[in-house]
Amino acid sequence: MATEIMLGPWDAAKVIDEAQRKPLATAMGEEAWATVKKAAGFTPAEKPESETAPGYSIAGRVTRVVKSATGTEVVATFSVFVDGRLSTVPLVEGKATASGRWGAEDALRAVTESRVRALLGVIQAGSVKRQG
Repeated sequence: MATEIMLGPWDAAKVIDEAQRKPLATAMGEEAWATVKKAAGFTPAEKPESETAPGYSIAGRVTRVVKSATGTEVVATFSVFVDGRLSTVPLVEGKATASGRWGAEDALRAVTESRVRALLGVIQAGSVKRQG
């Protein structure tokens, strides 16, 4: 039987350009959904907005987007919750850089896939517990 993973919320810090916040948060959520859907033994589910989600949840936030002459670096953090409470997994940070025709959204999708896959591995190993 597949383990259901509640996904979201996905957002971007206020320091991110307002025009980029929603598209980046949307891309992050879409990539997380696709990653969980492709992973054996897991089923993605939308986290209910007004309820504490039972089971495992993964959420994320874009914390920094830096453009330079060599490319665009994106930094995001990911959290794992168990039954709506913080888990024993510390906040996970991910960084990716895109260059050339690739932009912030592409870098964010890459880092989201990488970190969500890693978190699913930790969940699958049974080492994620609820704090407290």
